Amino acid sequence: MIHRALFAFLIAASLHAQAPLPAFEAEALSGRKVIMPGAVNGHTAILVVCFTHASGPHCTEWTKRLAGEKDAEKYTVVFLEDAPRLVRGMAKSGIKSTVAKEDYNNYLIVTEHEKELKAAVHFQSPDEAYLLLLSPDAQILGTWHGTVSDAIVRQIHDLIPR
Repeated sequence: MIHRALFAFLIAASLHAQAPLPAFEAEALSGRKVIMPGAVNGHTAILVVCFTHASGPHCTEWTKRLAGEKDAEKYTVVFLEDAPRLVRGMAKSGIKSTVAKEDYNNYLIVTEHEKELKAAVHFQSPDEAYLLLLSPDAQILGTWHGTVSDAIVRQIHDLIPR
C-alpha cells in the first residue's frame, strides 16, 4: 500500500498541467530540418533534452534505456544555443561520431529557444538530462530530470497512450 502511494506521489510530482510543447526548429544529424512540435503531430513522443556538454552522458544513458519503448517516437534534443558559433560545428561532429547513422534523424541540434524549453522542462540543474513525454497532439504529459531510473521508465511507460 505504501509502495502504491509512493508511486502515485512520484507520478503526481512529475506531471504538470498539460501545456503544448514550445515551438522550435532543429537540424537532425542527418541534415534534415525539423520543426517541433509539428514533427511529432499525431504520434506520442519522448524527448531527451540536453542543455550542456556535461549532461551528454546522462542523455545518452536515457536514450539507450528508452530505446525499447515501441509505442513512442524518441528524439534526443541537444541545445547548442550557448555554445559559441565556432564551437557548434565541432560539437555537432563530436555528437555524430558517437551516434549510429540509422539514428541521425532522431538526434536534433537546436540553437535557439532554449529559454522556452527550459521553462517547459522545469529546468533546475544544467548538467542533468531532461525528459518530456508528449501526447499525439504535442501536449506535455510529463517531465522528469536526472539520472536513469527504473521508476521513471515505468511512469513513462504507464503514461503512454496505447
